Amino acid sequence: RQAIIQWKAADQKANDQRYGSHLYSQSAESALLVPEVPAVYSEGSAEVLGFEVLNAFFDTAFTREARLLIFGEDVGQLGDVNQGLRGLQDKYGHLRISDTGIRENTIVGQAIGLALRGLRPIAEIQYLDYLLYALQLLSDDLATLHWRTAGGQKAPVIIRTRGHRLEGIWHSGSLMA
Repeated sequence: RQAIIQWKAADQKANDQRYGSHLYSQSAESALLVPEVPAVYSEGSAEVLGFEVLNAFFDTAFTREARLLIFGEDVGQLGDVNQGLRGLQDKYGHLRISDTGIRENTIVGQAIGLALRGLRPIAEIQYLDYLLYALQLLSDDLATLHWRTAGGQKAPVIIRTRGHRLEGIWHSGSLMA
């Protein structure tokens, strides 16, 4: 009986490490270590449209990080439905900024695979309501990968989406949005 109790205690300790650690990244790349940089405005700050801010950000990010790529519905040729990527496919190429079919689960699955191979994917899910179609992959696979492998694997994926314009039967905005 004592041997079984000792085995159980040792097994529990091993499993606590195996399955109870690495809930959050412990690496130098952890999002928890990113310092806050407050915005600075002045009287002379230019007034620009929101999509122009996003466009300038993406341009800078694609210049800085060669492993960065973005793909999703209407991302490439159109430059996303709100023009945040306007003109960037011509600048950075069809491999780094590309359109996909309308399959959110596939988009997220591709992002996970690319991230596991060392790239830095941004998976564009056109509208927040459509995230529902990829929820299983996001919750069961992506969100738990680092934890399930005790820190052995990570998939740094960014999911980019937006709310709705409140028009049309598919773009009307659900409770999720």
